[in-house]
Amino acid sequence: MEKYMLLAVCALPVLIFARSRAFFRTFFFTAFTGIGALSVVCWLGAYTGVLLTFNPFTASVSCLLGIPGVLALLLFRILFAI
Repeated sequence: MEKYMLLAVCALPVLIFARSRAFFRTFFFTAFTGIGALSVVCWLGAYTGVLLTFNPFTASVSCLLGIPGVLALLLFRILFAI
C-alpha cells in the first residue's frame, strides 16, 4: 500500500510537467530547489528543533514537489509530531 501511495505522489508532478514545453528544465529546477530547501531545513533543524531526516521518502517528495513539498513535510511534522 505504501508503494502505491509513493507511486501516485511521484506520478502526479510528472504528468503536470509533461504538459509544459520545458519539461526537463522545469523538472530539474524543481528538483534542485526542493533538495536545497530540504538541506536548509535539515541544517537549521538543530537550531529550530524541527528535524526532517534525509531519507528516500523525504528526498523523493522534495525532488518531485519542490519547495511546497518540503513545506508540506514540515507542516506534517509540526502538526502530527511524526
